[in-house]
Amino acid sequence: MERQQVIKPTINYSKVAQYLNFIQSLGVFLLMFTLMSLTLPRFLTVLNLTNLMKQLSISWIIGVGMTIAIICGEFDISVGSILALAGVVAGLLIPKYGVVVGVAGALLIGVSVGIFNGVVTTKGRIPSFITTLGSMMMCRSLALVITRGRVISDFPDNYRILGQGSVFGIPYLFIITIILYIIGYILLKRTAY
Repeated sequence: MERQQVIKPTINYSKVAQYLNFIQSLGVFLLMFTLMSLTLPRFLTVLNLTNLMKQLSISWIIGVGMTIAIICGEFDISVGSILALAGVVAGLLIPKYGVVVGVAGALLIGVSVGIFNGVVTTKGRIPSFITTLGSMMMCRSLALVITRGRVISDFPDNYRILGQGSVFGIPYLFIITIILYIIGYILLKRTAY
């Protein structure tokens, strides 16, 4: 008589936990969205939802980069100051040299400080919190010194459209955010992160 082996199905509990965390987060979001919709009559208006998409896009874009840093076990507190310095550089370059040069300058600032933070943290073996604390102070100080505390507002219309324009009622910033989320998703799914 032959013995038959019984194979028990295995459950991947980490996947189940991830799924439950997602469902829990989605539930809280839907609950808040429903409460806001019921208690605030103007919440579900097109104007309000468009404003939410515009206002939250920058935070969401920063969230993509922060997610990658946190997954790598690091922490970056300099992102707001890097954003400020990049904005100052763009604000100074755009009126004189155009949108392309201004945006390229802002991206160059972001990439340069990011590389600096990465090299100091990995090669210098300095904790990322300390490295980015220094970068935060440096970038915020540079932004303040360069502008002397004044507001930069002389932007051409073709640059303003990036923050104020839309396609079929969907703000450009929100579209850029979705594209960056897709890139971040692909980066996390298809690379060694």
